Amino acid sequence: FSLHGSVWPSVWPWCAWNVAVTVGIWLLKEYDIANVTFEGGLGYNYISTLVSFFLVLNTNTAYSRFWEARIHLGHAYHQLSTLALRTASYSAQQTDEKADMWRKSMKVRMLNLLDCCMYGVQEE
Repeated sequence: FSLHGSVWPSVWPWCAWNVAVTVGIWLLKEYDIANVTFEGGLGYNYISTLVSFFLVLNTNTAYSRFWEARIHLGHAYHQLSTLALRTASYSAQQTDEKADMWRKSMKVRMLNLLDCCMYGVQEE
C-alpha cells in the first residue's frame, strides 16, 4: 500500500462523509424517525451503475498510462541503442587495452542507465 501517486488522500474526506450520511440514514430508520431508504432495489441499481462506470474509467486510465510508459521506454531504448552503436563505431579503429576498457565502461554505464529508466517507470 502506497500513498505516493494515490488519490486516497483527496478521496478520504468524501468517504468519511459518505459513511456519516449512511450511518445517519440507518439511525433515522432504526429509531423510526424517518424512512429515507430506497425502495425496490433502486439504490442498488444506482450504486452498481456508479461502480461499473468507475471501474471502466480506472481501467482505461491504467491502460493509457501503461501505453504511455511503453512509448517512453521504447524511445529510451532506441536512443540507448543509437548511443551504443555510435560508441562502437567511435572506438572501432582502436584495439588497445585502453579502448577495450572504455568500451566495457560504456557498456556498464548504458546498462545502468537502462536499469534506472526501468526502475523509474516501476516506481511511478
